[in-house]
Amino acid sequence: MSSRSEHRTGFSLVEVMIGLALLAMLMSLAAYGVQMGAKSWTRAETVTADLDDIETVQGWLRRLIVRALPAYATADPANLSIVFSGEPDTMLLVAPQPATQGTGPPAVQRIFLAPSNGAPGLFVRWQLNAPQGSPPPAREDLLLDHVAMLRFGYFGPAGPGQPAGWQDRWVDRDRLPDLIRISITRDRKGLRPWPDLIVATRVTSNATCLYDASSSGCRRVR
Repeated sequence: MSSRSEHRTGFSLVEVMIGLALLAMLMSLAAYGVQMGAKSWTRAETVTADLDDIETVQGWLRRLIVRALPAYATADPANLSIVFSGEPDTMLLVAPQPATQGTGPPAVQRIFLAPSNGAPGLFVRWQLNAPQGSPPPAREDLLLDHVAMLRFGYFGPAGPGQPAGWQDRWVDRDRLPDLIRISITRDRKGLRPWPDLIVATRVTSNATCLYDASSSGCRRVR
């Protein structure tokens, strides 16, 4: 006759089911933790890449504006209009040829948005300034992808004798604006808006002196 105090061996079905349920719960928590960790890592990489883009693109735009030249639009000495067209969403100016460290020949450069692989991108189209002859073909380079918005502002007097202020347009003028503001917004979720870039032009008028970095003096640009 067996004793009632005899120890049982193995697990009951209820105990097995409870164990499996706990194991499934632990596996779900572990998988969720891995997933959240991967998302956090991806977001950190995205934010870091965006900060790098800010530094690179704004640095390039800052150098472009600082080196802007108030080049005359025509050879007519009576026409003091310069090659500069500032619109709310695009800007055209004359500056040394890109990738020449500011010492290259003057080139007409336009900053604008255009489609790029299914999303708007920030582009620069540039062409050497050759008012006396046929200029070479224009080149177009992508500066930044996934740009939702590009906005320019121009600080200076609205007209002769008027006080300086921010303008949406700066066209058909005889001088560069004192300041240029550039606002850029990316179209990627989770990224903070870029800070506005405000840069002062080095020389606004071509009537007196145009700074020449190579000679540290003045020269006249047509």
